[in-house]
Amino acid sequence: MVRRLNLGNCGTDASRAAAKLGAVFQPPAEATEWHVLLDGLDEGLDDLPDLDQLIVEQLEDLADEARRSLRLRISCRSARWPSGLETDLRRFWPADAVEVVGLAPLSRDDVVLAADTVGLEDPTAFCRVVQQRGLVALATHPMTLRQMLTSYTARGSLPDSTAEAYHEACLHLCKEIRRPKRTELRRTQATAETLFAAAARVAAALQFGPYTALVDGGSPSTESAVADLELSRLASGNEPGPLGSPVPCTMNELSQLTESSLLLPLGDYRWAFVHKSYREFLAAEFLRAREIQPAVERELLWIGDGPSRHVLPAHQEVAAWRSNTSTTVFEDLLRDDPLVLLLADLPRRTERDRGRVVEALLALLKSDDTIRLDNTTLHRLDHPEIADQLRPHLNATTEVNLLFGAVGMARACRRPELTPDLLALAEDQDTYTDVRVSALLGITEPQTEAVERMRALMNDDSPEVVAAALRQLWPHHITLTEFLGHARDPEPDLIGRAYMLRQEIPELIHATDVDEAVNWARNTCCDTTEGGSTTLAVAVLARAVSLAGQASTPDALLSEAAEALVGLADRHELLLRQHVHTPLQDLAASAVHGLLLSAWIGAGSRGVQQRLPHVPLLRSDGRSTLAATGRPHTPPARSGGGPDPSGSECGS
Repeated sequence: MVRRLNLGNCGTDASRAAAKLGAVFQPPAEATEWHVLLDGLDEGLDDLPDLDQLIVEQLEDLADEARRSLRLRISCRSARWPSGLETDLRRFWPADAVEVVGLAPLSRDDVVLAADTVGLEDPTAFCRVVQQRGLVALATHPMTLRQMLTSYTARGSLPDSTAEAYHEACLHLCKEIRRPKRTELRRTQATAETLFAAAARVAAALQFGPYTALVDGGSPSTESAVADLELSRLASGNEPGPLGSPVPCTMNELSQLTESSLLLPLGDYRWAFVHKSYREFLAAEFLRAREIQPAVERELLWIGDGPSRHVLPAHQEVAAWRSNTSTTVFEDLLRDDPLVLLLADLPRRTERDRGRVVEALLALLKSDDTIRLDNTTLHRLDHPEIADQLRPHLNATTEVNLLFGAVGMARACRRPELTPDLLALAEDQDTYTDVRVSALLGITEPQTEAVERMRALMNDDSPEVVAAALRQLWPHHITLTEFLGHARDPEPDLIGRAYMLRQEIPELIHATDVDEAVNWARNTCCDTTEGGSTTLAVAVLARAVSLAGQASTPDALLSEAAEALVGLADRHELLLRQHVHTPLQDLAASAVHGLLLSAWIGAGSRGVQQRLPHVPLLRSDGRSTLAATGRPHTPPARSGGGPDPSGSECGS
């Protein structure tokens, strides 16, 4: 049996909360195992700071036998988990029976689901904008994701700048405060803006000092204390607050900051920022608000002289944030370390500044062949004149490192006027394959002539180039049959574009494509002269059969699927190939009404011993049309005098 209690509804009265807890902790009469889920401890602690102790008291009152059979789960935000609760729980159960786990960062699928839940029309587009704007760290945290979605829903867009988005997120996290239990510590709550200023001081100390965490009252004898910053060392004076007005930064404000969701508890009285990007942003805000002199900033951020001068790797994000608000930092980076500017909010700068960054990067690529650009940030360089800047370098005579960089920029910035230059590179078989692939993928809005030239590349000698051409042409310029028929099996030892396309293809097929997909798979499985990938045909057939099973399936489709299976069953050499095993397993797991596909199995310690198809096929009315054990035999004739699917020849 399972009992659940929302701790956020326990209220402020301790006796009432104890009664509610007593009801869920009442052991059942005969159950050998019983479950209790206490949800939202963080919300309950807001109203009743001693709620965790009431839970402990309930556990103390249970008989030993009832406690041993209890399976207790407590949910709580990690920033508000009471530090002593885990110790108390370990008094009641063996050490290996008590486990405290944290929520992993949200994945892209989680973000899409959350965006869909709040009613966004295109959740995938929201994720794409989040990634392009450099806001992934905010999206992976449930609280800041919720705040972003709320803002996006209200305004129809994200904040105008990345800095504004981070500022809003930090203020939001500063408002999420754990209430201390001791009454004398419950002072007047500082505003989120005041805690933001205190957080900037803490961030700068951790970022530029030799510290890994913040600690309050840590013992100097502990091993971690050497790398920890004592909270009291930061507690003095004021910090620039909103509109430049000073705000206090005492132990009161710092203690409240440690109780906020901006900091993550690492143990008793030890904290770090929930994500390093918050620390880096706030450290840059400290430099801005304090108006630190350029000479001091250079000492903090830079190392080396002359051509070797560069920003310390640990401070690159801080320098990027500062370049948004400091002309001096921007010019220094443009001259000596332009790669760091790819981390900055370049779309907020003028078109002229973005053009200057492009020129600086091209010069760097030309002078240093070890430089590699981060392709995920190159879209930030886009400006109206970038095509003219890149065109002189988009030819096969360009030095390879510079060519890679120029093609990467062209691909990221999606400029239709560069299509002729990119297509010429893609067609040049003497050019590096990676350059050809990237050039193809950078082509935008191709016209009729360009489409015909791209179609010719579907027959290129390189599977990588073919895969890139197919991905660009389908579904707008070629049919599904052409798409599938030209897809190549990837090279065995290369995880590249062909491999990725091969993994993507089954999921690209939708319910409206089922008939065409099954027809192509049938032809490929039955006719070895077709030239298509049989491995892909098996995967496509599995996908099509799975989709068909979700709707009414005509007999003609079942017949084609059966013919494809007969073709497979007659090709034993294919079934023995290792790379076909997974598609076969997917196919065996698919079903259409009464169409049952059994897996080809059989592998022992000495390798594959035997792999014989066993494929019972049923019509939708349940009548057997084909049964095969070992080699398939001739099924009963179908009504209408249709082709006989038995033997090595399949029906047309």
